Amino acid sequence: MTMLRRAVRPTILATLATLALCGPGSTETRPVGVVASLQGTATVERTAVAEPAPLKFRDDVFVRDRITTGERSVVRILLGGKATVTAREHSVLVITERPGTSTVSLAEGKIAVAVDKTRMQQGEVVEIRTPNAVAAIRGTVVVAEVVSGDGGPASTITVLRGLIDVTRLGVYTRSLVSQQAQLDYRLLAAAVGAAFAGALLGNRFLPRLTLTAIQRTVAAMLAAVALGLMAGLL
Repeated sequence: MTMLRRAVRPTILATLATLALCGPGSTETRPVGVVASLQGTATVERTAVAEPAPLKFRDDVFVRDRITTGERSVVRILLGGKATVTAREHSVLVITERPGTSTVSLAEGKIAVAVDKTRMQQGEVVEIRTPNAVAAIRGTVVVAEVVSGDGGPASTITVLRGLIDVTRLGVYTRSLVSQQAQLDYRLLAAAVGAAFAGALLGNRFLPRLTLTAIQRTVAAMLAAVALGLMAGLL
């Protein structure tokens, strides 16, 4: 009996570990939404599938599915009965989920997200993440658009109803690093110095200024500009 118990115990432990790792709670295989309507064509890329597959009406949408809409196409996805995501043509989006937060990452194109506040639980939020910003939605209708240009992607977030929290992401660091050889560091240092000097001088002298003093300063500056224009210096 003792030998049998020793032989069975490792098997039980290995089985429990396997169930813990590959159980039904795995977020990669759990659907987070369903295709409510589809006009035109759309494809979906999944981590377990080598090639993109056509997206169809009533298809399940899983975590980290990459959905791409075709020309003149519109796809509407229902997220857990509490939010609706409508993607227009030439849109690329990925839906992820963690406890209390559903995130729609828009890489390109245009989407509309409508959140039903009455179906949201306390602390739940739906996020729209673009290359430039993150918008937190708790019961509003928001339209987000990402357009690629020479200077990188540009994001436009429009609130059709209600209020949202928007956080702007730092997108210029990569551009500065890639173009650091072309930067004029003397001009940059002068601009930074001027900013600090203006802040210090303003903090020191601004409380002493009166409206009359400001009017006289502006008049003197305008007169100096006028004289420079008359003399051909400006």
